[in-house]
Amino acid sequence: MKEIPISYLDWYFITPVSQLNAFMRKLIASLTTILILSISAHSQVTISGEIRDTSENKSLPNSVVMILRKADSIMVKYARSDQSGHFALKNIPRGNFLFMVSYPKYADFVDELQVKDSSDINLHTVSMVLRSQLLQSVVVSAQKGAIHLKGDTTEFVADSFKVQQGATVEELLKKLPGIQVDKNGQITAQGETVRHVLVDGEEFFGDDPTLVTQNLRADMVDKVQVFDKKNEQSAFMGIDDGQKDKTINLKLKDDKKNGYFGKLEGGQGTDGYYNYSAMFNMFKRKKKFATYGIASNTGKVGLNWQENNSYGQSFASSVDFDENSGFSWIGNGDDLDNWGGQYDGHGFPKVLTAGVHYNDKWSDDKQSANGNYKILQLDVDGSSQANTQYILPDSFYYFNQKQVFHNEIVRNRLNGNYEYQFDSSSTIKLTADAGTDHKMTNKTIDQESQASDSTKVNDSHQNN
Repeated sequence: MKEIPISYLDWYFITPVSQLNAFMRKLIASLTTILILSISAHSQVTISGEIRDTSENKSLPNSVVMILRKADSIMVKYARSDQSGHFALKNIPRGNFLFMVSYPKYADFVDELQVKDSSDINLHTVSMVLRSQLLQSVVVSAQKGAIHLKGDTTEFVADSFKVQQGATVEELLKKLPGIQVDKNGQITAQGETVRHVLVDGEEFFGDDPTLVTQNLRADMVDKVQVFDKKNEQSAFMGIDDGQKDKTINLKLKDDKKNGYFGKLEGGQGTDGYYNYSAMFNMFKRKKKFATYGIASNTGKVGLNWQENNSYGQSFASSVDFDENSGFSWIGNGDDLDNWGGQYDGHGFPKVLTAGVHYNDKWSDDKQSANGNYKILQLDVDGSSQANTQYILPDSFYYFNQKQVFHNEIVRNRLNGNYEYQFDSSSTIKLTADAGTDHKMTNKTIDQESQASDSTKVNDSHQNN
């Protein structure tokens, strides 16, 4: 008997009604989903414009442009302007947003922005104003929001930016618009490297901001303030010499200024590697006390070994070694990557370091004191070996060299200041900075020359 194929129409009539209903429901659901996705895709808009200076009417390339959700200031989109100052933020959904532009030495631009439909938005020209032209404090907000502008200070309300429970200040800073933190802990704000991190306006271990950002909890912070800080002499004399450092000040919550907290880390690895660190803090109103200790042979000197060029003179960032003259100390922005006795990076570092910090204010803030003490012992052992063959027109010979070295440094640093304010126009301030360095190097060099048949021609031994 010849088989008769069943067409789709035949199947439609012979399929039970229950199966047919299920099939139609699935088909309608699929079409609805496709329609919703299509509408959603078409609702994404592009926001574009150009960033320009108001006084000189010039474009500002590489400006930071951000779209923040108005409800909680969560960043939705981020971009930088091109060489001609133009920018484009694509795939912005419908909603109410904050539009923010940041550029070094200019006041941050913040304005409300509403995306109602799928039409692209062209903001044309966004005008930026130099901070030096601002005559008074301005708060761009009709109600309490997450970001405030006060003259040359940008202030973030910490609780407006969500982080995980127990997160550190460093994790909080990564959430703030215009602030970046790299893998080494170095902070960049508004395109400039942050040189100081203060706690309630006071230095906290002064020369190493990572001691603050990697150990204080984010839930202790009320506000994060970003501004350009005058150097100490200019601030004291009231004379602006134009020298300023990008600074972050962490204002703590009142209920977090009384208590104790600490941090303990430890790790042991193969081949004798270890890394242990501990920190203890006590905050009691305006009084702060902190201490830390580190024992490590994994290359960790401070709480962040990689802070070589980040913040100027960190605790061991001034160490360098010249194999001809021994240890030497150089200026800010030193490079520790090659420290250890050889510029090619050989060496096995072992470090013991500790520090204590104390500061307090009393007599209605008329008197204040701030002090730090740090000690470091760093040992670096290493060796290198080179075997060279010299080929001449009529012969060849061998030259072998082996170096073994041991470098050691013990460094103590003590600094502090005391300030007494008699009245609004009279203040006396005493500062002290002292330290000792004990440096030792021992290097042995063995050299040997051999003829083509490997017989010894000469050899030498040096002990420095």
